[in-house]
Amino acid sequence: MTTVPPPEVAAAVASAHRDEWARVLASTARVSRDLDLAEECTQAAFERALARWPVDGIPHRPGGWLTPVAGTRAR
Repeated sequence: MTTVPPPEVAAAVASAHRDEWARVLASTARVSRDLDLAEECTQAAFERALARWPVDGIPHRPGGWLTPVAGTRAR
């Protein structure tokens, strides 16, 4: 069963997707040296944000939260 995130979290993730996707993907691709894996890990980081941000709060720098999550998954 899928839960719907609160509107402010959904808006923050949508904004981060627009503003940060390319940077997170590029950073993850540098770590993994595999674009397909980097795309999967970047997507997983955004999915994790949808799960964690309602609990932990929206970070002040979403890209700073997403990049290490994606990079860790890529390693």
